[in-house]
Amino acid sequence: MNDAEVPRRPPAVADILNDTAALGFTMISEAKVGALLAVLIGLILAATLTRDALYAWGWRIPFLLGVLIAPVAFYIRRQLPETITETQTHRSTAGVLGELWRGHSRAVILGVLIICGGTVSTYVLNYMTTYAITTLNLSATVANMMGLTNAVAQIAGLAVGVWLDRLGRKRMLILSRVAFVLIVYPVYLILTSPDASLAVIVICNLFLGFVYAIGIGAAYAFMAEAFPQSVRSSGLAILYALGVMIFGGTTQFVVAWLIDVTGNSMVPAWYQIVATSASIVGVTLMTPHAEVLRERAIRAEVRA
Repeated sequence: MNDAEVPRRPPAVADILNDTAALGFTMISEAKVGALLAVLIGLILAATLTRDALYAWGWRIPFLLGVLIAPVAFYIRRQLPETITETQTHRSTAGVLGELWRGHSRAVILGVLIICGGTVSTYVLNYMTTYAITTLNLSATVANMMGLTNAVAQIAGLAVGVWLDRLGRKRMLILSRVAFVLIVYPVYLILTSPDASLAVIVICNLFLGFVYAIGIGAAYAFMAEAFPQSVRSSGLAILYALGVMIFGGTTQFVVAWLIDVTGNSMVPAWYQIVATSASIVGVTLMTPHAEVLRERAIRAEVRA
């Protein structure tokens, strides 16, 4: 058999997951760069268009610009190498979903809980621009600047999270979420204080974004470890889609509605506390799949 006939062995599970925290940082930080660009476009539109023009047609411009990314996404997808062996593939979508339901429904449910905390905080922080205008009575320009600085703070938090991941992924995820639960209420108390200066508001916003982002990149590696390679991408995709659809997609509507009904400007804090607490439960109960544990043992033997 010549070299051309030797099948390429896919990377070992542990080899892939060992670097997934860093890959998670890359993925999420790139999303934050996209958020930075979005905020910059918002700032440009707010500075160059009148209020009437912005509300009449200017708001459509970011959506039109967003369409330009589609060809890039298609190109990247076509260039991705396949890492799963033919024996691990399923003959149909029903086969994948069946295996997930029969053998991994617990991991999916716990993953949805983990996603719940992250996606709720993501959408609340994205809502911060609207919150700054409607509740904190700041100008549109200042509110957009808060979104800009928050995205920068989250990128810094992601980088710190990758470094802390080496100290123990599960421990780091729990501690970072506990820290966020502890700070979010007092931070919102300062944000909503009549005596809070603009500088204090911006610093509080930066602090929230930084602490929130510490565990985001590693969380995807942690959830991926709960599935065998045969259903890993499907399991992660489904739990992510369910979590974002159920909790993230409704966050801004629910928060705005609760603020309107209760008149309580602390609603975003309470909402994030509840969601992040659910996330802590999910992280605490989720465990790596046996396949991942076997790969870890093999790697440990090789190193020894």
